[in-house]
This record gives sequence, structure tokens and C-alpha cells, in this order.
Amino acid sequence: MRLILFLLIATTLFAQNYLPDVLLIKIDRTSLSQLDEQKFSHGLTGIATLDSLNQLYHASKIKRLFPFFKHKGSAERPVTLDQWLRIRFSQEQDIPQLINAYKKLPVALYAEPSVIVELDRTPNDPSVSSQWHIEQSNDHDMDAYAAWDIATGDSNIIVAVMDTGVRYFHKDLGGANASYNNPENSRGNMWINWAEKNGLSGIDDDNNGKIDDWIGWDFVTGNPNYYDVGDDYDIEDNDPRDHNGHGTHCAGNVAALNNNNLGVCSVSGGWGEDGNQRGNGVQIMALRIGWTDLFLGLFVTGYVNMDFAANAFIYAADNGAKIASCSWGSSQTQSLEDAVNYFLYNTTSNLGPSNRVRLIFKAAGNDDVDQTDYLTGRNDVIAVAATDENDEKASFSNYGAWVDISAPGNNIYSTYHDYNDPQNDYYDSESGTSMATPIAAYVAALIWSHNPNLSAPQVEQMLFDSADDIDALNPSYVGKLGAGRVNAATAAQLSDQSLPVTLTFFNAKLVQNGVQLFWKTASEVENLGFNVYRARQEAKDFSLIASFKTNEQLKGLGNSSTGKSYSFTDTTNLKPDSTYFYLLENVSLTGKTKRHGPLAVTIPEMLVPHTVSLLQNFPNPFNQQTKIRFFVPNGFEDNELSMEIFNPQGQRIKTFEIDVPKPGWNELHWDSRDEHQRAVSSGVYFYGLKSKKFQVYKKLIILR
Repeated sequence: MRLILFLLIATTLFAQNYLPDVLLIKIDRTSLSQLDEQKFSHGLTGIATLDSLNQLYHASKIKRLFPFFKHKGSAERPVTLDQWLRIRFSQEQDIPQLINAYKKLPVALYAEPSVIVELDRTPNDPSVSSQWHIEQSNDHDMDAYAAWDIATGDSNIIVAVMDTGVRYFHKDLGGANASYNNPENSRGNMWINWAEKNGLSGIDDDNNGKIDDWIGWDFVTGNPNYYDVGDDYDIEDNDPRDHNGHGTHCAGNVAALNNNNLGVCSVSGGWGEDGNQRGNGVQIMALRIGWTDLFLGLFVTGYVNMDFAANAFIYAADNGAKIASCSWGSSQTQSLEDAVNYFLYNTTSNLGPSNRVRLIFKAAGNDDVDQTDYLTGRNDVIAVAATDENDEKASFSNYGAWVDISAPGNNIYSTYHDYNDPQNDYYDSESGTSMATPIAAYVAALIWSHNPNLSAPQVEQMLFDSADDIDALNPSYVGKLGAGRVNAATAAQLSDQSLPVTLTFFNAKLVQNGVQLFWKTASEVENLGFNVYRARQEAKDFSLIASFKTNEQLKGLGNSSTGKSYSFTDTTNLKPDSTYFYLLENVSLTGKTKRHGPLAVTIPEMLVPHTVSLLQNFPNPFNQQTKIRFFVPNGFEDNELSMEIFNPQGQRIKTFEIDVPKPGWNELHWDSRDEHQRAVSSGVYFYGLKSKKFQVYKKLIILR
């Protein structure tokens, strides 16, 4: 039995949980023009007052904290990430004293330490070999099987796993061809930056500020290496592999490959791999911001740096992530706040939960206390508590009115990286709000996968609305475990119900007194009813001719999961020998609309003829192909019916033999070719319907 001890340290700004030789500073915007980046390598900035302190405290190197970001904001609301600098000193400093000194500079808006925190994890006995949180008989689980009947995930939804890295070449994450010896073969449910993967080595092919970042990014640099696990602490690089195990476990909870005859599964992991070993589930963006070290020289633990995390938020936003999963403690630094705002809103101003474009899931912590940290204390970040196999609060989980949602977090079996045996793939059971957080995130990802048109606040609300109420099982924590325990099946159902009404068919036919439209819906969830529009042109000037507001035939069932058949007959001002276009507009219970069509119907010279009748071809004029419709009444006995086409000189160039015409409307297509399959030239032609007893002709026009 293996026992791993991870401690959660309560973080305050001046506790010894920051780098002793790094300072973060945000300068006034008016001073940006004075920056001289050629001096950065010498610990100078070009700003005289700032450089005087840099020299006094032996600054050795300066860099921009956020060297690259895409969204620049506007003149009225600029993104201020370019004002942040990261100063490294040649020796350890008294950081509180350093901060006070730099804060006194007129040019400095903020000065703060480079904070590190521990990962949210608790000791556990890795004896559980099944994923009870996916499905179990007592139903204190995710109801994944029922969810998969509706949705399994979609690769257009990207979840940024910001952690100790990801074993992206684990076969249950990176696909069947991935391996320790061939990590470049990773596909599966891993996010691949194809511009870099297919680009030139050593070149920033996609112009995102990172070179060769084909599988994510490793932000860890310059940290102590007291505990050697073959880690690379020295420089940022394009290899975000895990040297700890925590990040790989979280990644498996987000999107381990489903239905691939291997290992574990996840709610949003798709369903198998294609011929190129690509998965069709939610994609995992691997962002390494944490590392393994010794706590007090005794216990193996993991740490995360806040400015690494801040940069990861920028990278994730700029490279397509919709969700960030954060299984670590956090401390309030202004740089992290700016980066979080950028991720959530694409800006550092104009904030508010209803304006979010992305979602952040954050672990509540593992100290069994009602105590929040910076991120979980924000009302626009989703704080996740952990439950056990009985839907009770996990013994270690933090709790409080600030918790937003709960998810299984005890003895969760998932993918793993064993740093003692890096060449082989592993699975392991782990416990912590660290495990609950990616599980909650993948339910949100499932909602978004099924209906990508939802906004971030709508996805969040569906996540909350679909959760199972667990207050009765937790009487001591009523109101302190959020909306309840996430339920994937109910969440998928709510997402399904949010989709616009779809039609199984939509058609029209001529009847004796007009044009009859008929259609059927696949379901009636959220359907208030239909409006009918008509126009004489296909793309414009549609007018409302009927509405569910006044016509009972067009009213929807409201919230039924079954479909309904509809019909409507248009008899108003229909002109013979004319074509009309019809649109259906579905209106949901929330007022959202979706249009179906248009559908073209041509009215004959006589609406329902009693004799053989020939309509004008459509379209006319035409370029390559046209439709010719004619009517044959019941009882028609002339079996020598034919359609003839003549050139402007009166020469017959094409004949269609009609052996047994069916009663009612018949249709022929002419591809503007003669009997010898030669394309005819532009001009006026004639076509006629002919039999022993009658003949009728009309003209058509070809325009090349």
C-alpha cells in the first residue's frame, strides 16, 4: 500500500510560500513608452526611478510577466497585462521589505511576491479499482450511462488542465499510438496545436508567442530542485509532461478516452478513436504550472506558482480553451486577478458574472473548514466541494456558503503518472477536491459539447439546475455544499432541451384550394409554436401570413419530449402561374427563434387542373438545369405522352418519352443538352406536352 501525503497550507501574502528572489510589479501605463527591453537582461528597465531600486537590490533579469496576449481591448478599456514585469534578483531578498520599497515608487501601481501554493490532495488508500462515481447501484453517482445516451463530449470544447503537467502520451489520454518513447504520436483527446505540429521547428508558426507549442506549454522555470524526479525546472519549454502524477489524474477525470478497450472512462471523453487515433471527446489542453518538492525537507508535495498560473490563463484564453480546471490553492495577487479577468471576460475591465465568455472551476480545499481562498471567494469562479460514495461531504472537503457545486472526490480512479517509473502508464485512486474539480468541469464540458451555442453563464446555470439535492444527506452542511452533487445525465438532458426545435421533415403540396405545408418536429421541448412567412423571392421580403398567437394549429406542446405533426394551408391571394417561397419560424418558451426553409411552391395556371396541364418551367431563365411540371388527372388513358423541346428554328432537339404518367403532378428535369448530349447555346426555346389527343407548348430561356 502506498501512502502519499499532500498538505494544504493556508496562504497569506507574507507567509513563506513565495519565491525568495522574484518580485512582480505593475507599472503605470504612461511609463510603458520608457521601457527598454534591451536592458532587461541586465536587470534594468530604462525607467530611471525603477532602475535605481533594481540596482540597489541587485536585480539580475527582467521580463514581461505576460509577454504575449491576443485581445488588446479598446482605447476606453485597454487590457493592462502589458504593464506587468517579473524581476529576478541575484540573491534572496526580504520580500516584504522589497515590496514596501517598490510600492513607494510613483511608477509602481502594484508590487507583489511570486506566490506558490500546494495542490489540493489528501492521503488515500489506492485499493479501489472501479470508478464508482461514474455509475453505482446506490445512485450516489454521475449517472454517466444515461448521459451517454444523449451526449459523449465534443472535441470543439477545450478544457485547460492547469496543474503539474499531463502525461499526454498516456494511451488513455493520447491514444493508442502514444507512448513514453514516442510522445510525438499523441492524439486521442489531447489538444493539439496543429499549426505548430505541422509547422517548422524553431518557428512560432501560429504567432502566439510560444515556439513549437504543439501539445501545450510548460511554464515552470527557476524553482528549487530539492526533490529530484527527473524534472526540468530551468526554463519554459514546449513539453508540459507531468513529473508528479496530480495533473495526469485530473486530466483523466476530464477526458480519458471512452470505449477504447483500455483503462478508465470519463463523462465527456467521447466514444473511441478514429483511424488516426484521434478521440472525439472534450480536448485536454496541457499547461504545466506546478512541480514536485519536499515540504520542510520531509514530505513529498506539489507546488503551484501564481504567476505561472496567471500566464497559463492568458495562454488558455488565447488558444481556444472554454473551461479551466484548477485543482490547487490560490493567493490573491493583482497579476493573477488581471489574468483571471482576461480569461473570463477577454478584458481586465467591464467585469460581472453575466458577461463571462469562459468558466473556471476551482477546488474548495481539503482542510475540512469553512475557509475560502482568493479564487473560490470570487463570485465568477465555480468553487467545487467533494462528496464520497454515499453523497455525503467527503471528510476532508472544505465547505461553506461560498461553495457553488459538489462532485465526487473520494477514491476516484483515473489515469496516473508514477515518477518512479516514468516509462509506463498507470492508473490510481486519489482523493481530494482536486479530483472533484475536473469532474465538475467535465459535466459543464458535456453541456457545452451538446449545445455549443450556450453562453458561459447558461452552461453554469444548467450545471447548477441539474445537480442532485444532497442536503438531506448532509444536515450539518445545508447550504454549504453549493447547488448539490453534479449529475451528468440531468445536465445532458437540460442541454438537449436547450437546443432549437428540429424538424424531421418539412414539405408542401398543392391542394384544391391552395398550398398545404406540412411538417413534423423531433421533440416539443421549449416549443411555443410556429410562425409562417411567405415571399415571392427566395432571399428577401418575407411577410408573416400566420402565427401561433392566433392559429391553434400552429401552437407547440410547450415542454413535451415527443414530436408533433403540423399542417397549414395557404389560400390567400395565390396567383396562377407563380412561384412562392415559405419559411417556418419556431419560437421557444424563452422567445428564441429559429427559421426552417425556404420551401418553393409553383402555382399552376389552374390550381388543381381537371385536364392535362403544363406549367412554366422553373427557374426561367436558367443556366444549366430547369424543372418542368405537368398535371395528369385521374383516369388519363393516353399512353403515348411525350415532352418535346424545340430550338428557335423550330427543330426538335430533345424528346422525353413518358410511358406511364402517374395521376397528379409529374416533374421532368432538362439539363439543357440535346439528344446527343451536347450543351445548347443561349436563346429562346420551346417545350411542349404532346399526345394523340392534344398538345400544349410554352417557351423557356437559356442564359449562359
